[in-house]
This record gives sequence, C-alpha cells and structure tokens, in this order.
Amino acid sequence: MAKVAQEAGVPFMAVRAIADSADTAIPQSPLRAVDEFGELSWLTFLTGLIRHPAELFDTIRLGRNFHAAHVTLSTVAHLAGSQLLVPP
Repeated sequence: MAKVAQEAGVPFMAVRAIADSADTAIPQSPLRAVDEFGELSWLTFLTGLIRHPAELFDTIRLGRNFHAAHVTLSTVAHLAGSQLLVPP
C-alpha cells in the first residue's frame, strides 16, 4: 500500500497498535457476543460470563489493552493532523 500511495503521490502512514500478544487466550464470551458487523450483544456477553465466570478477568485485561491501543491510535491520528486525510 505504501508503494502504491507513493506512486500516486498520496500521503500514507501505517500504524499498528496491538491489544493482545500472540500467546493471549481470547475469552470466548466476548467473541461469541460480537456479530459479523462488530456489534456487541450485551445479553449474549453477560450470559457467557455467567456460564464461564473465570473469563471475567481475562476479558477485563483484554478490554484495558484494547483501550490502550485505541488511545495510541487516536493520539497518532491527532498528531498526524488532517494532512493525511486530503492529498496535497
């Protein structure tokens, strides 16, 4: 993508923010509660946690990590400014 953007004279920046490590076990309750559009079903999520309460702490940890990654991406977007949004 960077090469194509460069050839087209379009500003480009790639940023990667990671919310989980390769060895992180993703709890099943939140996975099952998110549909194909990324929408969370709170009822499915809470039902999953009631059935598997041990997943609560891993879910909280993943949520904190996701929040930190989101803050990082938001900060980078803010610092990059609008120059990346509109080609020169």
